[in-house]
Amino acid sequence: GGGDGDGPDGSAGVRSDIDTLLANSSCERFVLRCVENELPPNLIHCLRLLRVLELQHDHVAARRGASADGEDDGPPPDPVRPGPVSTAASSKVSRLLVLLCGDPSVGEQLRP
Repeated sequence: GGGDGDGPDGSAGVRSDIDTLLANSSCERFVLRCVENELPPNLIHCLRLLRVLELQHDHVAARRGASADGEDDGPPPDPVRPGPVSTAASSKVSRLLVLLCGDPSVGEQLRP
C-alpha cells in the first residue's frame, strides 16, 4: 500500500521504526506495551532532540551564509539551506504521542 512511508522529503518506501509503530497502533495491548517500555516519555525526549537538531541546523546555515558573504579565500562551502529538516520525523513522533495520550495510563506515566 502507499502512503505509510511516503514523506514530503521524498523518502517513499523507507519504513522507519516509528512507521512500524504507527502502522501497528491498533493492535491489542499496543498502549500497554508502549507504557511498559516507557515509550511516551522517550517520545517527548525525541521531540526535544529534534528541536535541538533544528536549532543546530539553522545555526550552521547562518554561519555558512555569513562566511560565504564575507570571504573569498577558497571555494564556497557546501550550501546549507535554512529551514525545517525534521518536519516529517516530528510529525510522526507527535502523531504517535497523541495516539498514546488518549489512554489514561499514559498520562500517569508522564506526570512529574
